[in-house]
Amino acid sequence: MQNPLLIFFTLLMCMLATTTLTAQQTEKDEQLEEVVELRQLGLLNGIIQSESEGSIVNINEFIQNKEYQLIFPGAIPAANNHSIVIQEGHNNTATWEQTGDRNSFGLLQYGDANFYQGVLVGEENLIRVLQLGNDNRVIQDLEGNGMKLDIIQEGNNHEVIQIEKDGTSPAYQIHQHGSSGMRIIIEHQKAYP
Repeated sequence: MQNPLLIFFTLLMCMLATTTLTAQQTEKDEQLEEVVELRQLGLLNGIIQSESEGSIVNINEFIQNKEYQLIFPGAIPAANNHSIVIQEGHNNTATWEQTGDRNSFGLLQYGDANFYQGVLVGEENLIRVLQLGNDNRVIQDLEGNGMKLDIIQEGNNHEVIQIEKDGTSPAYQIHQHGSSGMRIIIEHQKAYP
């Protein structure tokens, strides 16, 4: 009697292990689909890296629904950081402040009334923002040389405010697609003391 019971428990344990491995593989497949989707959208090309590579700020997150707010601590004095944030839903806010060289930051927001505000001080940095929905807003403050800023907004009633400090020579692309309410403001200010 113990042999059939032992065989049953062994089979049960194998089934549980297989189910767990399958669930983990499904999660990895879903993450890979997100990466593929981002690359197809032309966002974040070349800056998606695994957490085991180099010095990477571990903020690669998938945030869903409601009014989540992501705030990344100001003045992270680091170089070669590659970060991606994806937010789904409405009224999302992302605030990013960083100092350092050769950093890249990517943000994808799905939904309406999304807001991104960023401050980046350093050399050779890249920021890419993609907002899909209506009533989206971007404010980006750059200080340093070799900056690259790409913004894509799909929907209506978008606003982009680009603030450049003295000594900054950014290369930026801004694409807004919709039927009404598009606005881009570029300001040039003196560098911070």
